Amino acid sequence: MGASVAFHLAEQGIDALIVDREGPVAGSTDRSRALVRAHYPTILEADLAWESLIEYFEPWGERVGGGYGFTRTGFAYLTGDEGVEALKHNVTLQRKVGVLYTTQKRTHAHGSGRK
Repeated sequence: MGASVAFHLAEQGIDALIVDREGPVAGSTDRSRALVRAHYPTILEADLAWESLIEYFEPWGERVGGGYGFTRTGFAYLTGDEGVEALKHNVTLQRKVGVLYTTQKRTHAHGSGRK
């Protein structure tokens, strides 16, 4: 967290010094393996997540002058019959803010015992 705070202060022209017992970026910043997703149940959360993805995380290498390993991979959300309406609602909200979605309904062979 300290490296992130220092970075954002530096972007604003403020000098910052990171003091960490194990050395710079040895704490939570080094261990972060964050997941960036846009599948949220409210339009505000979906909009914020989508904006963060396309305006912050994807161009990160340009901001700091080098690559950092971010890879856009996609997202799969699975639900049973009881969650279909909620999923449709979420997808509708997210499409309004620009999140790209495809949906698929999986059907099962009668008597297969698998869902």
